[in-house]
Amino acid sequence: MVADQKTLAQLMAHLQEEYNSLEKYKFQVEMTSNPLVKEQLEKLLKMEEKHIQLLEKVLGLHMEVHVEVEKPSDQEGKSVYEWLAQDYEDERQAYHRYKRQSESEDKEIKQILERLAQDELTHMDMLKEIYRILP
Repeated sequence: MVADQKTLAQLMAHLQEEYNSLEKYKFQVEMTSNPLVKEQLEKLLKMEEKHIQLLEKVLGLHMEVHVEVEKPSDQEGKSVYEWLAQDYEDERQAYHRYKRQSESEDKEIKQILERLAQDELTHMDMLKEIYRILP
């Protein structure tokens, strides 16, 4: 697996975004009282954890990894509908970032980024499903 400095910087940015998503989903799980919504958000949380593990594994081959985790202060006081709209947009942007970067990477990194992009599409579908279960 070959990764230049630009690629490593992009992967670190992806890792930061995954950590931010993880924190956001943790907050939402804690704050929601709807058991069906909580269950779906917990599934998303687990998927984000897998993304973090995968990116840390790739980055760990090339450098020491350290990420500052941001608390999701922008989530407080918002409704579940507002969360879902923002979550969907975040996942959509992540999909496009992974797809864009995967077009210019070596074969192994390309496969990883394409897998992550596909997972982001799954996240978007899961968020749509959560929206459908809301009263």
